[in-house]
Amino acid sequence: PLVEPSAIDASARLLLSHPTADIATLSTPLPAALLLDPSKVKVVCGPPLHSEGLLPVSRGAAGPSGGGAERVGGEGATCRRALFFSRAPIGVDRQTLASLLLRGGGAADPNPGPNPGPNPGECAAQQHVGLYAFRPPSLQRFVELPPSRLEALEQLEQMRALEAGMAILVGEVQSARSGVDTREDYEMLQRVWREREGSARRSERAKRAGATGI
Repeated sequence: PLVEPSAIDASARLLLSHPTADIATLSTPLPAALLLDPSKVKVVCGPPLHSEGLLPVSRGAAGPSGGGAERVGGEGATCRRALFFSRAPIGVDRQTLASLLLRGGGAADPNPGPNPGPNPGECAAQQHVGLYAFRPPSLQRFVELPPSRLEALEQLEQMRALEAGMAILVGEVQSARSGVDTREDYEMLQRVWREREGSARRSERAKRAGATGI
């Protein structure tokens, strides 16, 4: 309910620039403290894509922004194809994951030990933003598909599309509004709406007072 219009526009532009894609969605950077939070869905993606199709950008090639990948939206979002979604921690090196599990979440150990792996602390996962843009034929196909095994295991409907071979594009943006996935999220939403309603009422009273003064 708090999704920004720019996020909707960015998702639509992904489909417009990639005619062979079925679905478009968004993701944001994932803080390490959220890796173990099952209410925060993680997504791991492939390499950056060209705008004309689903071919990966050649290593070292520069996209329109000069960064080697296509950008969408004002913030600049790298476009990639989704490989997997999960509520569990994915796309993180083993040593960092072990550290997080031992600590019960929070920041990873800055001194991971003698064998931290090739990229200690690296996380390839992003936090998924639960917004989808479908092409009409893709939406029709999706709703006709039966629930899939991975969809049931992960409790994530987008896995049904992935298992059926549908292409999901993910635009990486720097920030996005949180979804409403937990009671805490719902309480936050209520506070936001109360603040907005209060602000609207104050603005209306100020307008009426100004008009009366005239």
